[in-house]
Amino acid sequence: MLILAIVLGRLQNNARNAGRVDIFTGLTRILVNPVSNSVTAISGFSRDFVGGMSSAHKLQVDNRRMKEMMVGLELYDQEVARLHREIDDLRSTVQMSQLPGRTPVWGEVVGFYPYENRITVNVGKSRGIQTGMPVVAGRQLVGLVQTVESGQSQVILLTSFGQQIGAIDQDRNPPPAGLVRGKDYTTLQMTFVDPQAPVQSGDHIVTAGFSTKIPRGLLIGRVIEVINDVEFGSRRASIDPSINLGSLREVQILK
Repeated sequence: MLILAIVLGRLQNNARNAGRVDIFTGLTRILVNPVSNSVTAISGFSRDFVGGMSSAHKLQVDNRRMKEMMVGLELYDQEVARLHREIDDLRSTVQMSQLPGRTPVWGEVVGFYPYENRITVNVGKSRGIQTGMPVVAGRQLVGLVQTVESGQSQVILLTSFGQQIGAIDQDRNPPPAGLVRGKDYTTLQMTFVDPQAPVQSGDHIVTAGFSTKIPRGLLIGRVIEVINDVEFGSRRASIDPSINLGSLREVQILK
């Protein structure tokens, strides 16, 4: 072993002095380098994998935050739209001119029963409320007082099938008249007296004022379809109510 070491040492010295690599060092490099390169590659892959795992977690967190922000923005937009509707309702109420011989009594909607086509308002006999009085929100007709108690009233909505109200098409001159009643939970139907009434989709239907309790000009809704019944010789119109019951909070009862 000693002799081998001496021989190897001399070979290495001679090769170094000659400016070259000795044969044994070259063989060692040939054998070791592939293993070393593989270990280095694995080490780099492991480092990249760990870094990727860390980045993936960060991306997941950022993605979750972005989704939460988008949900928040959507809720914000919905709230802004709701507030705009309330502002429009308040503007309509504030700008409502005093109707001759009418005293508005403010009330709050404390109950909503869509399948019964009625709402409950927190004013009643103690405020002089009587059955048949019109209930409005701004210039829009909501319904009529049906029953009255001391501190609250039941209001039957326009969409009730059993209720009929005289109405006219204010966009025509002269305005054709007819009767409006509920068709379903969300739609009204108007039957015109004149089967040739020049009504069109988009026309605005208002109260006719033929009743002593319901004044003229309260907005009922907008025509969405005109139907000609040839068999019975009549003309009807489907009407989209102007009132948005989902946002209805305060009303006025006209005494």
